[in-house]
Amino acid sequence: MAKQVSEAVAAAMATQVQRMNYPWEKWANGKWWHLEQGIDFYVDPSSFRTTAKNWGSKNGYIADARVTDDKKGIVICFSPE
Repeated sequence: MAKQVSEAVAAAMATQVQRMNYPWEKWANGKWWHLEQGIDFYVDPSSFRTTAKNWGSKNGYIADARVTDDKKGIVICFSPE
């Protein structure tokens, strides 16, 4: 259902949409990365994990991605296939 939001909330939401172009290639350097929900991505961590694995398989990488114990982020490492 639609709802009204303040200008500040609208601006924050617009920023989130702009950030959806994730720096996959930066993260695909063979190192482990800790990504935080609300900072590095804005969807459910399990959904982001799936998105990361899909990006990896489409781009020649295997993604080892795990949701953190607190369910507020993921740790991820991309390795070449």
